Amino acid sequence: MRFIKKYFIYNGYTIIELIVALSVFSLIIVGVTQVAVSALRVHRESSEMQNVEDNARAIFESMTREMRTGYNYKVVENGKRFCFSASGTSATGAFFARYHIDSGMIYRRSVLIVDEEHSSCSAVAVIDSNTFPLNSNDVVVEDLSFKINTGNHKMMTISMKIKGNTASSKPIILQTTVSSRDYVN
Repeated sequence: MRFIKKYFIYNGYTIIELIVALSVFSLIIVGVTQVAVSALRVHRESSEMQNVEDNARAIFESMTREMRTGYNYKVVENGKRFCFSASGTSATGAFFARYHIDSGMIYRRSVLIVDEEHSSCSAVAVIDSNTFPLNSNDVVVEDLSFKINTGNHKMMTISMKIKGNTASSKPIILQTTVSSRDYVN
């Protein structure tokens, strides 16, 4: 019995031991939390960058697919607006297309060509037009410019500065060149 009483009387932790253990445990928890927060931030940034790249790729693909088969290319407003005519399909007929940027969104407008008056690159109000944005609301296009490279074979260069929708997002600048399938002698 005397052994049992001594065991329970002297068994336990002192305040100093508890404070040291709590401090070590707190440091470990803070370190693990910082690593987890950093990993989450890196994942969020890479996910946002992937979204920006996907949007840019979709915009370029949509534009280049249509521009390759076009003709009568025009660049106005110091390269900020690009217009061209396209033959269309058997279902749509010939149309006039225009790309421009407005408030961080790239818009594509197409107009069925009835006469030459309606195929003006600077016309704003046109009857029977179809306008829609090319990028999603998750990205902001800060700059869009077009340039026509002259020569025997028409080539158009598209430059775009695009970034994510958050304040911490950094913009990236992308460029592509499209060659027309219509060869001019």
